[in-house]
Amino acid sequence: MPTYRDAPEGWWREFIMADPPRTAKAAVVRKDGSPHVVPVGVILDGDEIVYTMQKDSIKGKALQRDDRIALLWDDERPPFSFVLVRGRATLSEDVEELRHWTARIGGRYHGKEREQEFSDRFTIPNGVVVRVKIEKVVARVDLSDTVNVEQWGRPFGVAPGGRAVSRRTCRRRRSCVPSCGGRRSPSSGLRRWHRSSPGSAGSRAGSRRGCGWPPRAGPGVRRRG
Repeated sequence: MPTYRDAPEGWWREFIMADPPRTAKAAVVRKDGSPHVVPVGVILDGDEIVYTMQKDSIKGKALQRDDRIALLWDDERPPFSFVLVRGRATLSEDVEELRHWTARIGGRYHGKEREQEFSDRFTIPNGVVVRVKIEKVVARVDLSDTVNVEQWGRPFGVAPGGRAVSRRTCRRRRSCVPSCGGRRSPSSGLRRWHRSSPGSAGSRAGSRRGCGWPPRAGPGVRRRG
């Protein structure tokens, strides 16, 4: 399994409040149990995440029924990073609080000179302020720079001879991936070997050198045929 690099302590706050600002992808649970995901403009207030919405929207109805919520921010540029927050939401219908946060969030995304404009536009009768109390934060950085190495020092996806193959797949005793060209032979038995493709570099048909399964003969290794 990939082992991604943890972000430095507290880095997730900087990522959420970065400039230019990113929208969060907010995920809630619909009445039928299916997920509902929408982008929302947010701001960090201490240890809580704040955004505004309409109370009778799909996400508003969902949070009134089930207060669980997840929010995701990601950097879509290589080597890719993300922050995932899970928590529980509370809704406030206080008009002055709504006016304050619509101005702050609008100013953050559109410029401080437009705070009053957004406050006027989004301070509406069915508007609510959502506060997410954070329960868990997952922050990972440089995803595509992650390197996975097996315990004996060969990277996943590299077979003897340098050919690309999913060793993890082979060790689960399934057919080799197409890039390997090998396959199980019912007559030869599951634990004997996977046949490698004819003419492939560094291998011969029927050889154990094909994709690296099984390990060398030894105690506890039984072959059929």
